[in-house]
Amino acid sequence: MSESLIYSVIKSGISVISAHTNLDIADGGVNTALFASLGVNEYKTHETDPFLKIAEIEPVYSDELIKKVASSLNTVVRHNGVKKTVKTLSICSGSGSQELYVAIDEGVDAFLTGEAKYHTFIDADTNGILLMAAGHYETENVVVPVLAEKLRKQFPDIEIIESNEKNPVNYYTK
Repeated sequence: MSESLIYSVIKSGISVISAHTNLDIADGGVNTALFASLGVNEYKTHETDPFLKIAEIEPVYSDELIKKVASSLNTVVRHNGVKKTVKTLSICSGSGSQELYVAIDEGVDAFLTGEAKYHTFIDADTNGILLMAAGHYETENVVVPVLAEKLRKQFPDIEIIESNEKNPVNYYTK
């Protein structure tokens, strides 16, 4: 068995700051980068749920939005098959499927997250909301180049190295 990444880092005397949740909810963070990857630059953060971001988007049919997400994130998109014109899109990257219920209460047309369970797809279908699960890694990794660029601008004398970690999840398609 190979050493874990964290063990290797500690053993090498490298300092690591991991502010994962902070980066998820920050303006300019993971969800902002996820929206930007889809060409959406204006959104609002839900007033009581900082993980959920909501945007009014140019109306697009659900099938086209699914294709755009798959293409933008270079991934497979699992979805519940709701067919409708989407005018409002909400997102919560990673394992944010629990935010679907807040999105439903907000009356949005579509919800994008990284991963969702079977019954969450059923709940979305029952409520007429398009649910897209585009991969935990895929919906979060979009922030890496954004964060690296911000750090390079802030600290021009420090070498910023972007992680080259690969998604540990592989997909088989027939």
